[in-house]
Amino acid sequence: MSEYGILSIIPPLLAIFLAFKTRDVILSLFTSLIVGAVIAARGNLYIALVNFWQKYIFAQLTSAWSAELIILMTIIGGFVAILEASGGIEAMTKKLSTVIGSRVKLQLMAWFGGICLFFSDSANCLILGPVFRSVADRLQVSREKLAYIVDSTASPVCMLVPITSWGVLIGGFIEAAMKENGLAIDAFSAYTSTLPYQFYTVLAVCMVPLVILSKKEFGPMIAFERAALQGNAKNETRDSLVNEIDKKQSYASVAIIPFTVLIIVMVVMFISFGFPNMTSAQFRISLASAYFLATLACIFMVVVKRIMNLTRAIESVIGGCKSMMPVLIMLVAAFGLGSICSEMNTAHYLADITLPFIPTTMLAAVIFVISVGISFATGSANGTQAIIIPLAIPLAIAAKAPLIIVISAAVTGGLFGDHCSPISDTSILSSMGCACDPVDHARTQLPYAMVAAGAAFITFIVAGFIHNPVILMPLSILLGIVGYGITVKFYGQNITETIKNSAEEV
Repeated sequence: MSEYGILSIIPPLLAIFLAFKTRDVILSLFTSLIVGAVIAARGNLYIALVNFWQKYIFAQLTSAWSAELIILMTIIGGFVAILEASGGIEAMTKKLSTVIGSRVKLQLMAWFGGICLFFSDSANCLILGPVFRSVADRLQVSREKLAYIVDSTASPVCMLVPITSWGVLIGGFIEAAMKENGLAIDAFSAYTSTLPYQFYTVLAVCMVPLVILSKKEFGPMIAFERAALQGNAKNETRDSLVNEIDKKQSYASVAIIPFTVLIIVMVVMFISFGFPNMTSAQFRISLASAYFLATLACIFMVVVKRIMNLTRAIESVIGGCKSMMPVLIMLVAAFGLGSICSEMNTAHYLADITLPFIPTTMLAAVIFVISVGISFATGSANGTQAIIIPLAIPLAIAAKAPLIIVISAAVTGGLFGDHCSPISDTSILSSMGCACDPVDHARTQLPYAMVAAGAAFITFIVAGFIHNPVILMPLSILLGIVGYGITVKFYGQNITETIKNSAEEV
């Protein structure tokens, strides 16, 4: 047991409590980091201050792999910013929207477009919403339904692609926690190993076409879909940013060429390094090279097409790099907190006091529920993952539970809040892009998310006994389908048929 005893759990518990209370993950992490430094120094404030900077901040910034991760995240932020500012993806999506002629086609097209926009959840929200909103109004699809589709293909899709900033960041969390527990694994391998067990992430994406094709809604969505079909929807543009996106002149080639450069450079670099037998450093070098050259290609295109001058293009890139600062600060604080927890053997203490009461087979399911609760309260997936992953890994090792499944439970459970919490930035951006009320969006989306979360929870229980993803992933999808079917049987409606029947009766 930890020599610090119950004091060893104060830093992580404080981080969780403050995350609930303040909904500010950075403040929560740094506060718990300071308190943890004082505890680790046994109350000596001078030593705590020295260690805070030397061991828990500077040490995290000066390690090679941390520096690589921070630089890579910064480059990705710059690429995403210039691509959003160029309007190129908006132009591609508008061309596709000309072939849409029905409610179902519109919704499926928006879903497919969200899958294609895998590189950024914010770009997804602010591009798809404005592009498809006018078509949705014409075909009488509620903006709340469109926001649900957009939001469900934003962060969930990013989570399923390991080369995005999401995959890189979470892989960094896992790699750091693994190293603290004496396990060597690179970030790319660490993250990709969780993908077959990210049940909620997959269900969040896959449930969308199920809902679309079944043409049945439940919960508050019924009222909004009915209002849209009856022509009573209150469709108003609520944000100036939406208007700006609508009016921006753009060209599809501005997005196509940078993406082509990104993919070609990435593939070439991967092959040169002997993919899949690559080190973590080689993986980051490949991604940094690809995103850097793709950024230059995008700058070239926006200047040639006279969308913006060179100075403004570079300013957009720099602005995107700056926008990554909160994430990078959170990353450093999370690494520092993980280091303190390792120093005080927090996980071992938790293992000693909790394992007798939590069956090994239930550990993944319990971790999933905890992550869901924290992420929904804070609206932050990465904040939740930064707190839970360093705790989940040593608990799984001590309990001899399937390590990757437990990590996956923490990762995908953390997504829940980012996906559907009313205070999540992705939820707010989705409602902004679709020009609907953020509270209405949260209310209409949550019931669908709960069905997916319920199916994922049951699957994690089964995963305590069966570890084969070939069985577990299809099982989770089947449970999601059954859960949705049962829900719509008792609470669902086919709004189109309901309105038609009411008109015939009249």
